[in-house]
Amino acid sequence: MEPGVPLSSQSLISDCVLTCNHQKQIYVIPAKRLEKSKTQTKEEPLPTTVEQRLIALKEELTKENGSSLKILQCLRDIKKNLLELRNLLWDLSIHDLILTLKNCMALEYTFKTQIEHENQSATSPNVQLKVARQDVIRLSTENLEIILSLLPPKNGYNFFEVLMSKFGPESYSYLNMFQDSTLRKGYASQGVKLDDLLQLVVTSIQKAKFSLLLGETKAIAHRHIPFTSFAATAGRLLDSIFVFLMDTIRNPIEGLDVIKVYEALIETAQATPFKRLDTSIFEKLLHFVFTAANQVPQEYFLPLLDVMVVGHWCDETFNDRERIEYKNFAVAYCNEILQAWLSRLKKAEYEDLEMETKIAALAIAVLKSFAKHWFQDFLTDSLDCMGVVNEILSVSDTIEIASVRHGLAMKMSPKVIDSSLAKCITVIVDGYTFIKIMTESLGDFLKHNDPDLEYVDKFLRIWYQAPPNFAAKSIEVTCAVVDCFAAINESLFAQLDNCRRLFCIVSILGYARDQSDVIRTKAGRCIAHFLDFKSLVEIDQQFLMDCLDVIDQCLLSSDMNCRATYSWAIGNLCDSLAKYYYNVCTRSLNWTTYTRIYRLSYRIAKGSIKIRYNGHRALGALVKWTPNEFMKEKELRDHIHNIVMVVSDQVAQGLDSKARWNASHALGNIVRKEEVWHEFHTDISVN
Repeated sequence: MEPGVPLSSQSLISDCVLTCNHQKQIYVIPAKRLEKSKTQTKEEPLPTTVEQRLIALKEELTKENGSSLKILQCLRDIKKNLLELRNLLWDLSIHDLILTLKNCMALEYTFKTQIEHENQSATSPNVQLKVARQDVIRLSTENLEIILSLLPPKNGYNFFEVLMSKFGPESYSYLNMFQDSTLRKGYASQGVKLDDLLQLVVTSIQKAKFSLLLGETKAIAHRHIPFTSFAATAGRLLDSIFVFLMDTIRNPIEGLDVIKVYEALIETAQATPFKRLDTSIFEKLLHFVFTAANQVPQEYFLPLLDVMVVGHWCDETFNDRERIEYKNFAVAYCNEILQAWLSRLKKAEYEDLEMETKIAALAIAVLKSFAKHWFQDFLTDSLDCMGVVNEILSVSDTIEIASVRHGLAMKMSPKVIDSSLAKCITVIVDGYTFIKIMTESLGDFLKHNDPDLEYVDKFLRIWYQAPPNFAAKSIEVTCAVVDCFAAINESLFAQLDNCRRLFCIVSILGYARDQSDVIRTKAGRCIAHFLDFKSLVEIDQQFLMDCLDVIDQCLLSSDMNCRATYSWAIGNLCDSLAKYYYNVCTRSLNWTTYTRIYRLSYRIAKGSIKIRYNGHRALGALVKWTPNEFMKEKELRDHIHNIVMVVSDQVAQGLDSKARWNASHALGNIVRKEEVWHEFHTDISVN
């Protein structure tokens, strides 16, 4: 189902949640997307007391001689009643309340027409009236914030739409508070901060993101909805916000902090479903990026570059020229930042290193997004970017030393130095993560495209140099290095020469023997991944034996995650034996090895419920592999009997559905192994 499509065009509504907008159109939102937002607290309608105060407030606003003091009292009563609620149920009365609160903030009488009338009152001195009018704006904003906090995520867009829309000639869009010079002067004269008003825009966008990005789900990612009223309204509102924010950056508004504007622009971009809206938003934002690079600080400009790549790009958004132009611009911008950062480190210029490090991490994040989402277009630049990142990794020790030296020189406390050092390590981890993503993307690319052998060779040379350059001193960095190995898929592994294959295998087996359970767990996932490679398992039986040694050792770990990972690995090992060595007995894969695998797998199958399903899978695959030469072994009869007993018990009595499924699959493997079943089925009895 499409979000935003009128109910009449939907055929099924049984598992959907309905929401209503101000035009009384019913929209359908899939219920599964709302399950996380449900709470045990029941949504409540607007209390009668609030509705009564709303009526009084509207009457006072429509009077020619309405009093700011009376309006202020209504707002105080509304706030008091709202604070007693825990959740709000969206209906038209809330819609009406939001409109009224906006009018309280914007009506010109607040600044002009009423001042003369109220100045004539002996009981209302001018100072008192100024404070009252200031409090009207403050309390109106606070009430809007309270309403937004009480609404569930599914109604966030309703609030956003009413807040930002203009309903009729006497109504206001919330952006009018910033765009109308008369209103801005009134706010300035009464000490109202525009930053606080802008924060409500940001908060409403954050709440509306649930519905806005609903159109970006994978299930409907390739179906457009420009014909729906939801897309039309959302596109118009977001377009107006983007135009306002970009114009404000180019021509700052007095009293509005430009940093808040940058943050609002990033938040709006992150919540905008560019793929789904038939507007010129993306074109305007693209033009802004090309023209404002030198105006927006790097720490805010880089996240904006990232947003335009992550999740919001599709063939229809960019044409070929724009896509290449944007890619060249963004990559060059990021490389320039990283080169400048490296240059400062090499020259031992350690001042403001913390901010420079933060910006370098943001630049790497943009490159990671290109590698993940635009790999085919990124190919021509990827090797240069990898070279820059590799250079960062090569001076990683310098980064740490620089951080500590600068901290000592500035007489920082040890905690502050550690914090600065942690940020430097984050850049190193990000560098390895970039290499990991490049590795994954290249592997996926090679699955569907003929390899460019020259490119692959250059890529592997850079990749080969990167991981060992850092004498890992932190668990985070070491785990990032291991992830680089785990990112290699079979398509890429097939391109490695024997020397590089051996390097990968030896490295991973070494990390599997590390003292840290976290690192061993990471290495275990990589080993389980490598055990699926036909090109490795078929020609390297010694790799299987080395993996078995590591698995045996790590299954003794006290860490449950570590044991679970290596129980998965032994399941993959047995699957590979059954698949690539069916009925085959070799010098390495002999009866001793068979018995060893049986004992490890049986122990797992009888162990914790969190890992036993891997033991069942391993036992079933082990029986499937059983070579005919093992039939003469006296212990085999007992092994088969014990295997059938443990998997049958799980099938019959187990409560864990995943373990039962694996046990059933294992039992199927045993029955299908004709040689074993024919020889031993008369000796097997299952209670």
